[in-house]
Amino acid sequence: MAAPLQFSQEISQRLRPQRPPVPDGVRDGSAIADGPAGATCAGGSCGRPGRTAGRGAWLRTGRRGRTSRRDRMRTVLSSPPSLVLLASFPKSGNTWMRCLLTAFLTGDPLSDLGSLAAPAMLSVRQQFDDHTGISSADLGLDAIDTLRPSFHRAVSEAMEGPVFVKLHDRFYYNHAGDAVFAADAFRGVVHVVRHPCAVAVSYAHHLDCTIDRAIDLMADEAAMHDWRPDSIATVIPQRIGSWSGHSASWQDQGEIPRLTLRYEDLLRDTEMHFASILEFAGEDADRARVARAVEAARFEALRSIEAAKGFHEKVTEGSFFRRGSANSWRDELSETQIERIVSDHGAMMARFGYERQAVS
Repeated sequence: MAAPLQFSQEISQRLRPQRPPVPDGVRDGSAIADGPAGATCAGGSCGRPGRTAGRGAWLRTGRRGRTSRRDRMRTVLSSPPSLVLLASFPKSGNTWMRCLLTAFLTGDPLSDLGSLAAPAMLSVRQQFDDHTGISSADLGLDAIDTLRPSFHRAVSEAMEGPVFVKLHDRFYYNHAGDAVFAADAFRGVVHVVRHPCAVAVSYAHHLDCTIDRAIDLMADEAAMHDWRPDSIATVIPQRIGSWSGHSASWQDQGEIPRLTLRYEDLLRDTEMHFASILEFAGEDADRARVARAVEAARFEALRSIEAAKGFHEKVTEGSFFRRGSANSWRDELSETQIERIVSDHGAMMARFGYERQAVS
């Protein structure tokens, strides 16, 4: 049987030790990589820069005291990496998935929402700083991206898997030509997608903005989370991109084994699809235990817990767990708004079997 899932409290205790040596010039980010501009996944394709970095290449080759690529490969071949990504565009069901995982682990009804499984630990600035020995507040975005693969490997090597990790980043390559989310750190990725019309309504509620503004953000290839030019957030910036670009980046990447799941299908048959996620990760999907977890994570139960005890991940007023239905957007979007979303994302919608009409 696979080892049990880990909680964020254990992660915080086990991630603090090692501080790798810091090469000259890294602290200000100016010498991290001198290669060409890093590739993003605009337009649904992910490109790799043709030339690797100069200084800073120690992260790739094992120079300057780091573990060599050959030694890392021996470790990968002897045991799978511990981390399993729960990757999704924001407001696509990631938090509900974490509630299911938490209920599965404990075997009991959820009593509060303060310690959900699959934390977003790869985005926590303090943990990134502790592992690299560098203050990320002094680094530019490209420098952080160059260090992230090494950080991810360190986290994976420190944990006993499978460990689920929440993620909203798109898949992309950094300026050194490395996949930020690479096979030697991640056992697999569960890519959860949701109809973009439903995402638009939920995203607007989450951001406390108009639906039209949410639709604009969903079409922005340069969209980021937690990046503020005038302040430092407690998490490192996350490159989100557009709904279509984000979806294509995970669908088209060939680095990490992938399981794609539509939110609507998870709603329709939660037990079957949740069990498939556990099995994909190498976890024993005991059916009775799965059934209890599904019952514990019903939306009605989650709304009651939130009303009684709150939810610290909520960023605006109102309930985080709203309707939890697949097709409520039909009553909340205008025809013009639906047309905009289909115009922006029609090609990617077709890849997932999404149509203009409600999902059956």
